[in-house]
Amino acid sequence: MGGRGRRGNPVPNIPPPAPVVQIQRRAKDPPCFEGKPQEDVVAWLEEYQDTADFNLWAPEDSLHHVKWALKGLAKNWYRNLNPPPVTFPQFILAIRTAFKHPAYDSGVAAQLRARKQGLDESPVMYCFDKLNLCNRVDPGMGENVKLEHLIQGLKPTLVEKIYPFIDFANPNTAAFVQLVQLHHQATWVANSNGWAPKEAEQPAIPQMMLTQEQSGPAKQFVTQDQLVTFEKQLTSKLETNLRGELIKHKRELQQELKDIQEKGFSELLTSVGKTVRQELQNSHSQKSSGGNLGKRQRTEDGRPICYKCDKAGHLARNCYSQTGRNGFKQNQGGSAASQKGANEATPPPKN
Repeated sequence: MGGRGRRGNPVPNIPPPAPVVQIQRRAKDPPCFEGKPQEDVVAWLEEYQDTADFNLWAPEDSLHHVKWALKGLAKNWYRNLNPPPVTFPQFILAIRTAFKHPAYDSGVAAQLRARKQGLDESPVMYCFDKLNLCNRVDPGMGENVKLEHLIQGLKPTLVEKIYPFIDFANPNTAAFVQLVQLHHQATWVANSNGWAPKEAEQPAIPQMMLTQEQSGPAKQFVTQDQLVTFEKQLTSKLETNLRGELIKHKRELQQELKDIQEKGFSELLTSVGKTVRQELQNSHSQKSSGGNLGKRQRTEDGRPICYKCDKAGHLARNCYSQTGRNGFKQNQGGSAASQKGANEATPPPKN
């Protein structure tokens, strides 16, 4: 309840003001620099400045905290500076002079000239990366020069779309990046499927055009019901044809089995026996027609067998028998003396 004033008027009850709570955010640690040959002092200075901006450091605070960001060779270099830097810009100039590679500017300039947009790279990311290279090459580079570098590395298809909208009279890289971003977003929206109708709204089967006979209409749309009916008719026809072929082969097999059962297996065996005997006779006749000169016979111990007298131990040309196996006399037309001399010259083998 509020009290009353001097004239008896009630005084409103005003609540006390809420206390102001100040939230202190945690400071971010600056990056370290050791002064190694593979380290980029320019990139480190950029990261250090970003940390100083996050921590809300003034230039004198940045100079005060830099000694804890240096290590190794860089820290020894800072301790031996004479005279030491008084302001942070003096420190930037001194460390760039000490640790910046002599060919750094030419190397970054070569990277700037060779930087192209990748096949799958976002054009916006390309623009920011190339602007960073422009600032490294020359912090005071003009907007017209930056714009020229940006256009040279973009994809030709994108340049063709945005080139008519570039204001070359008043070059501005920020406006150029915004224009690139708008066209990139438009391309993404055009290639997305969000605008397409749902699957339920689309027809299940696309309509097809079939050519009819000359007497009828030239073209006609086929519906889904007609396609289903045609599929059923085709399936029924194929089943009927296959069933007929199977019944035909079944009847032929049954008839052959019936014939075999009626004739019996004896006739079948007789016919097979005749065929085998005929083959054997043909083989024997072929051997006989070749004569006895085809292959000489030998005993088990390897001695030859004469085909004239069927005795082992000598050949037919040295046979001492008067009459050979075939009934002809040995050395027909020769004299008895010569025959006797031949017999004496060739004694019979010992059995």
